[in-house]
Amino acid sequence: MEILETWYAMPWLPKIYWGVAVISTIAFVIIFGMSLMGSDSDSDSDGDADGDNDLGSYILSIKSIIGFMVAASWIGIVTIHNGLPIWVTILVSLLAGVIMTTIIVILLTFFARMQYSGTLATSDTIGATGEVYLSIPPTKSGKGKVQINVQSAVRTYDAITLGDEELHQHDKIRVKDIDNDDVLIVEKIS
Repeated sequence: MEILETWYAMPWLPKIYWGVAVISTIAFVIIFGMSLMGSDSDSDSDGDADGDNDLGSYILSIKSIIGFMVAASWIGIVTIHNGLPIWVTILVSLLAGVIMTTIIVILLTFFARMQYSGTLATSDTIGATGEVYLSIPPTKSGKGKVQINVQSAVRTYDAITLGDEELHQHDKIRVKDIDNDDVLIVEKIS
């Protein structure tokens, strides 16, 4: 009950700073924990791999707003505890929040530029060579599978052939084209 008595005896400004500090710190811990586990969506700060995001999307992101609130509230509590005037407390806490937001925006921008989409467009396989993984029936009469080394990784794709002979496992192939269903059209090479 001593906590409640302390709370009720506290002036209005420290109550505001403490309320914001507790709520924003809990939100910060949750978001940080989700980021560490890889389960946050980053929908507020994601951009394309080229880093073409506008600065405004980072400044108004959930992470930067919570960072502002955490820094401003805790610095405000410290300045109040040290007996500084209200105007100094507000000014210093706002400055701390702006500095924290700036750091977060710089970090989000940096990480967005480091993003790389591992998605490979099927059209990138045209001209690539590989080998048959599962036999491919002749003249588009059925699908098989091929393995192709693209972007330093071996990937498996559905494939058909226009040729008159069946392509067997381990036959060397080249991708000629792609049909409408993103199935590779391959030919045997010697």
